[in-house]
Amino acid sequence: MVLASSLGLLSSREFVRDLAWFAEQLVMTDMTPQFFDDADKLCAACRERPAFFAPDKVGADASEAAVAATRAAWAAHLRERYTPRVVEFIDTGVGQQKQACVAVLRPTAAAGLPVATPLVLVLWRGSKAATDYLRTDTTQSQRVRVLDSAETRWVWKAAAEPSATCGLLRAYAGGDGDGDGGDADARAPRGRVAARVEELLAELGGDAHLVIAGHSLGGSLATLCAYDLLERSAAARAAGATLVTFGEPRFFTAGFRAAFAAHERAGRVAALRVLVDGDFIPRYPPRWLGASHGVGRRLVLHPDPNAERAVTYYADADDGGWGDPGTRVLFSSTAHTSHALLLGGLDARAGGERARRREPCPAEWPAELEAGRKPEQFI
Repeated sequence: MVLASSLGLLSSREFVRDLAWFAEQLVMTDMTPQFFDDADKLCAACRERPAFFAPDKVGADASEAAVAATRAAWAAHLRERYTPRVVEFIDTGVGQQKQACVAVLRPTAAAGLPVATPLVLVLWRGSKAATDYLRTDTTQSQRVRVLDSAETRWVWKAAAEPSATCGLLRAYAGGDGDGDGGDADARAPRGRVAARVEELLAELGGDAHLVIAGHSLGGSLATLCAYDLLERSAAARAAGATLVTFGEPRFFTAGFRAAFAAHERAGRVAALRVLVDGDFIPRYPPRWLGASHGVGRRLVLHPDPNAERAVTYYADADDGGWGDPGTRVLFSSTAHTSHALLLGGLDARAGGERARRREPCPAEWPAELEAGRKPEQFI
């Protein structure tokens, strides 16, 4: 088995930034197998239309032309750094099922990674259509289903058991999310992602490593996917996984977080949750309801150029209430779509040619994310 921590992918700020480019922005378009061959054109193509109250944005910029241009520029950089090959873009168009992309990355010298291991990348799209916001993220986030069970409960009555919200399970596995869980639907994203991942890991041999990422609702889907693959797939456990989420909501219980942490302690997965100071979404649903994130350790990005630090790392289980200790912003309308900008040292509030701001310096990037750390040292 490849210990996920031994690869040291999370020790690279640039790699975490690149995953933000993928998960926060590119997968919000239809990343078909032709995507990187004609990104200038395809970065504006998407079957799913954004809700009128939540347009696609990069930081504060909601201009369709500007967003597409930024995504195309980032796609060009990613092509140079990873020679990406999109294997399958999954978009069932059924009910509340969300989109996923499975790709193979072969890092080049430009990526500057500590290893040149081929990476099987799974990306999950976050909330986009009105249905995502009005059903998956809200009305169906108060009840959870105990995993591997047909039993559903109010979230505050299932805190100790590994559970995820019914809306999240519908988006991931199909079905009604309230009873059958969609486990038998091989056409749903869950079954198709698992089949493709196992196929690629077998094709690439023992050197491949699994990377899973997502933003917002997609971050919770990525967390559920990582846990599900590690529970059910011997190939995934052997390859090891790196999970990075951006601005994900609390769509799990403390019991799920404990079950996920067991995989971290075993060295099967290295996980990091990234959020921006002032973002409301990671604080929803509230903790007092019994809701929890799936991943404990987190990196908080500070958008204020005058902040003492660009990033703050926390190894404890969850953020406290509305903000973390030392946070400066209660609410920011641009925070939720600013992870990629801030990790790249750009001002999320600037329009047009974005102003540079102080990048996270090497001394600020947490030493706990270095390669070779034993899992129990950072859980």
